Amino acid sequence: MMINNSPLCALTLASLLGITSSAHAVITVQAHWQLGESGSLGTSNKPLDSTLNGYDLLSNIGSAAVDNSNPAPGSTAALDFTAGNIGYYGTSYDSRPTNNFGMETWARIGNLAAGSSSVLNFGGLNFGWRNGGGQLGFGGARTNSAWVGNTYLPASTDEWVHLALVRDNGTTTFYVNGAAFGASSNAGLATDEEVHIGVSPGGSSYYNGSLDEARLFTFNAGEFDPATDLLVNQIPEPSSAALFGLGAAGFLLRRRR
Repeated sequence: MMINNSPLCALTLASLLGITSSAHAVITVQAHWQLGESGSLGTSNKPLDSTLNGYDLLSNIGSAAVDNSNPAPGSTAALDFTAGNIGYYGTSYDSRPTNNFGMETWARIGNLAAGSSSVLNFGGLNFGWRNGGGQLGFGGARTNSAWVGNTYLPASTDEWVHLALVRDNGTTTFYVNGAAFGASSNAGLATDEEVHIGVSPGGSSYYNGSLDEARLFTFNAGEFDPATDLLVNQIPEPSSAALFGLGAAGFLLRRRR
């Protein structure tokens, strides 16, 4: 069988398969912790920043386990915090943002009846598992200030949930799986909190579940678009054109034999 390896052929095949590149230039990723993939962890599985900006989380309490069997969508490995009393923190930002920034992560709770805990905390924004005050599920908050919107209760402990908190031009919006779940326009953010993953600042609570693909990013006011800028909306899905392309590609290869 003869196979044409020319760039034009590769481009044509990519087009048939529906493989295209998407530009997400509006946001600037300041830190990205993959949380599980080879090369993404240090000793005791400390999360390393894949952007090479140096925002590694070099302080730890315990050690989360790498989970290759059930990672988040689009990922190949996650970190499992269910053994209890596990968390990572650190990184010194010269100037922590107070506006026009966001953070996101994938989370999977280990126990639907778990007590309240912190999932990801940074610069006045916080994800948490909330169990109290008539609320149960993942929630977003302005740290030590107020919850943003309602909580989201997963259907089971097998469900991965994408969480994002974005502060845009003074308004903080909580996103669940890419959809807005509530907003707060209250002024002011506390900026004295460094990054904490799996543990609250001060170590008063620990997350019971798994985490994957955490990011911090900044952007110009008014330019953030959840439809293109959040990881949950960047997972490729096969389209009808792609499925047609697979058939066409197979036909072309058979013709070359």
